[in-house]
Amino acid sequence: MNNLLQISMFTLSLISFLAGLFIAPFFGIVSLFALLKIRSKIIFKEFFLNKNLQIIFILLTYTLLSIFILFTNKSSYFTLSTILLIQFGYFILDKLINQNKVFLKDQLFKPLILAVLVAIVIMFFEVLTQGLLFRTIRIDIFKSKNYGWFLSDLNRGISFINLLLWPIVFFISENYNKKIAVTFYIIVTTITLSLDSMASGLAVILSSIIFVIIRYLPNLYNIFRYLTLSSIFLIPLLYYYIDKNYVLNNFHLPASAEHRVYIWDYVSNLIFNNYFHTIFGYGFNVSRFWEADISTFHPLFGSSLPLHPHSNILQIAFELGYVGLVFYALIVNKVLKPFIKEKGKVKSYIAAAFSNYFVIANISYGLWQQWWLASIIFAILLTKIVLLHKEN
Repeated sequence: MNNLLQISMFTLSLISFLAGLFIAPFFGIVSLFALLKIRSKIIFKEFFLNKNLQIIFILLTYTLLSIFILFTNKSSYFTLSTILLIQFGYFILDKLINQNKVFLKDQLFKPLILAVLVAIVIMFFEVLTQGLLFRTIRIDIFKSKNYGWFLSDLNRGISFINLLLWPIVFFISENYNKKIAVTFYIIVTTITLSLDSMASGLAVILSSIIFVIIRYLPNLYNIFRYLTLSSIFLIPLLYYYIDKNYVLNNFHLPASAEHRVYIWDYVSNLIFNNYFHTIFGYGFNVSRFWEADISTFHPLFGSSLPLHPHSNILQIAFELGYVGLVFYALIVNKVLKPFIKEKGKVKSYIAAAFSNYFVIANISYGLWQQWWLASIIFAILLTKIVLLHKEN
């Protein structure tokens, strides 16, 4: 039975790393397994009465009100329902971790690490062969006539791997050997910088710098926490006051980065359009349906608001206003604050792991995307498993 679970975990993890959108169903499968293993008759009551989730429940209630009052769309109810389901999955898995730490270490971590290594080998192969494996699967097996492989096809997978990088490095260094942990880090960093994911590349560089700083100057962790919380409220203002034309004319940016500048400039202007929208936003999930002014379009990539603002902070500010940002800051603080009194080693891993998320989240993906939320929760849960095992 244990071998079957390990093989299943390896297979599902590998598919998720190579086909990023599969992360959401992968999370659903793992959550369902956890629910069946717990077999609690009062699990739903425990979920809604859980004190650790109160901030999130208040945020979701505020989000529901924004749908009623500001922007009503049937798909928004579906999106909100999936967020609640993912949160329920987090609760179940967290409960299972607390009950059975050793089981999860053996059945989850070991096959996951192996899946990461195999995925990286495949990614290197795809880079060298211009997507030979992906093209063969899509064209010859699924008969996709118009499929063209791009390096960016691996972006979601490498972002997921990056979110898991520091928890896995921590796990290896604590349970095996520091040299193996460093080797694993180098392998992941190399493939990350070889791909087309600018966000993941910046994230792994910045998180590495922060890891070293906090590792040797652990007292700076609290400053890191305060700077992070401050940036949540300052980033929309920063985008609003920076001159888009100055950036485009004075910095040689890739076309995709230029498009981000167009998006952030346009959305930040909408956020500060009037006081009401600054405080309360335009309504949950409105980004997905917003019709941007064609005069603000990027000449190559088009719309200045394509489904989401490519920044979790801007998306919250745009849809839920600064009230939403207050809730987001409370959640971030709840994640970072418990580690203030920990040793430098733990602080450095937590700061690095969070930095990885924070950079990718505010350059690339939409906050309400199911695969992205599932990726974040996987990273949080894996970190918890490592910390609990370390305490034992």
